[in-house]
Formats: sequence, C-alpha cells, structure tokens
Amino acid sequence: MNNPYGWDNKVDSKVLDFVQYRQSTAVKIVWKTKILQDLLESLPEEKQPLPNTIPHSQEFINRLPIAIHEPSLNVEVTGEILFEWYKNDSGKITIFSVILDGKGIIYSLYEKGKRTNNYGHMNFCQESIDKILIDINHHFGNSDGKRLKA
Repeated sequence: MNNPYGWDNKVDSKVLDFVQYRQSTAVKIVWKTKILQDLLESLPEEKQPLPNTIPHSQEFINRLPIAIHEPSLNVEVTGEILFEWYKNDSGKITIFSVILDGKGIIYSLYEKGKRTNNYGHMNFCQESIDKILIDINHHFGNSDGKRLKA
C-alpha cells in the first residue's frame, strides 16, 4: 500500500504504537480519577465507608502505577474499603487484596490457587504503601514480564 507521506511501514507502526500507548495511558488515568467517586455515589446510605478510609483510599489510588489495571473496589459492612485485583493464569486464580480500615491500618493478602500469603497489617504511611505497591507490581506487573516502577 502506498503511503502518501512517504513513511515506510516500520515508521507507521511506531507512530501507531505511540498513539495507542498514549490513548491507553489516558484511559488508565481516567479510572484513577473516577473509581472512588463512582463507588461512593453508588452506595446506599446505610453502607458508607468510615471517614478516614476516603482520603487514605484516594492517596493509595494516586500512588498506583498507571500500568496496574483497575482494581475492584468495595465498601465492606464494617465501613472498610477493599481493593482487589484478579487474574487467571492457566486456571490458577490470583487475587491480591488491600483493606483500608479507617483507623490508619492497611492490610494486604495474596492468594494464588490454594496458596495464601497474609502479608499482615501495617500503619498507613508512605513506607507501607510502597511495600504493598511492590507486592502488587510483582504479581500484577505488565504482561511482558517487566516490573513497573511506582
């Protein structure tokens, strides 16, 4: 096929890859700005999160690398906010859960198949968020096997 701009197919492919990358990045940034708002707007009045979970959740969301896909987000009956990531590797379900309790504690749990690692709980601070982001990145980094930077 003739290219009216004189580019070879290799250049066209690189330009297309760049445009697709920028579009996918924009989509990933959009979910980060809307996920918590959408959750809060959809909750019935009797199922509201504990007050401190909202700013902690927004801080946690803001720190997530854009290459990590959107988590499932829910408010537990106790008012805690639950983040969960899922994937299926050859029939083995992997789940990574993070719970913000509203009292300044963050919990994390990893399950793959029949194996469960309870990473326990930590005070909600930059260091604990960094540790959990490393764990999420390890299990849910991008599909080409490269690890992502937070």
